[in-house]
Amino acid sequence: MSLITRCPACTTMFRVVADQLKVAQGWVRCGQCGKVFDASLHLVPGEAGGQEEVALAPDAERGLEQPLLAQEIPSAPPEPADAGPAAFPANEAEAPSALAETPEAAPEAAFVRDARRSEFWASPRVRALLGLASLLLLAALMLQWMVRQKDVLAAQEPRLAPLLQALCRPLGCQVRPLRRIESLVIENASFRKTAPDAYRLVFVFRNTGDVALEIPALEVTLTDSQDQALVRRVVMPAQFGATASTLGAHSELAGALSLKVAGDGVQGASSPAQAGLLPVAGYRILAFYP
Repeated sequence: MSLITRCPACTTMFRVVADQLKVAQGWVRCGQCGKVFDASLHLVPGEAGGQEEVALAPDAERGLEQPLLAQEIPSAPPEPADAGPAAFPANEAEAPSALAETPEAAPEAAFVRDARRSEFWASPRVRALLGLASLLLLAALMLQWMVRQKDVLAAQEPRLAPLLQALCRPLGCQVRPLRRIESLVIENASFRKTAPDAYRLVFVFRNTGDVALEIPALEVTLTDSQDQALVRRVVMPAQFGATASTLGAHSELAGALSLKVAGDGVQGASSPAQAGLLPVAGYRILAFYP
């Protein structure tokens, strides 16, 4: 039985044979534009004269039947020499009897698989799903980056801090003040003795960075004349006068610390008489984040 199908790409109509469509599982190639499509999905009702038709011929290498290019059928009956060996007669009764025979089974041709794969990835639904997946992956990547850079973002743009806090709450993380110990400088330090066993350390903390930074703790070490450690003490920001947890960009903080030492608290002290007479000659200050 002869059917008429229309190419979805160039709208060219041509005849196909039902048995041939079974062999090719409905797939044909348009002889006008080369588009591979499922002819059974684009059948048109009625007879059409002067259209194009397609002929199926066996592939010598694969033993498969593939569509050949459609050939023009003029409105007047063509001469036998013009019809060409690949064209079928327009009249179904004149078709060779061999074409009426349908093979029991034939493997799917490679061009059919390629065409189905191309149509699958080009379909609007698949493209929409791929677009949605890309957006979800991009959102996940942005979320991961924001979590890793939360402290920097909060320091550079304080208005984002509430949003970042809400983002961290279900993830179990916290937005902390930014830590950059290399941007904090201790300046104008002075050290003097205020009593036989007491000393006072005064200094200035300066933030050389462009964003607010967390104020670090201090490790203060008193040394003797040989630069050997006599007393070492860790001092938190509140103990040297800090009233906030951060120091603004290009800001300064004046710190002061009183230290009291006793000879019985130092290794090597031989008698209580040495109390208050430690040979303190200098000091060292180290800023660090606990």
